[in-house]
Amino acid sequence: MADQHSISFFGQKNAMLMNSSSMTDPSIFVRMIKVKQNGVWEKPSLNEGKVVNISLIELGSILEVLEHNETEWKTVHKRKDGVSTSISIKWAVDQKAIWINIGDYGKNFKGGELRFFTKMLEHLFEEKIEFATHGKKGGA
Repeated sequence: MADQHSISFFGQKNAMLMNSSSMTDPSIFVRMIKVKQNGVWEKPSLNEGKVVNISLIELGSILEVLEHNETEWKTVHKRKDGVSTSISIKWAVDQKAIWINIGDYGKNFKGGELRFFTKMLEHLFEEKIEFATHGKKGGA
């Protein structure tokens, strides 16, 4: 079992980069990037794209949609500086693809990529429930 996970899902013009820095951290970071008008991908190293921190509870809500228990899920993240980011996940009409939107960025998943994405989120969810929700041993 790895303590860290990092996976990228690239399309032709959009990509989602997921990162779990530690199994004991009860959240994951998701960065969305896209191809700029000049044909070059946005660079995470230059802080380009859109990053959100998805909590364990939000991860559970996303899985509810992926497992067909809900048709969609939406939320808004509000930063201390007042910047808001809308997040949504929704099945396509034919139920064969899922659409994820974070701010002005979007990514669809279908087929094997959707299966892998779902399994990865299930793994992270279970791992974080086990390791990120326990109290510290010992102490005063």
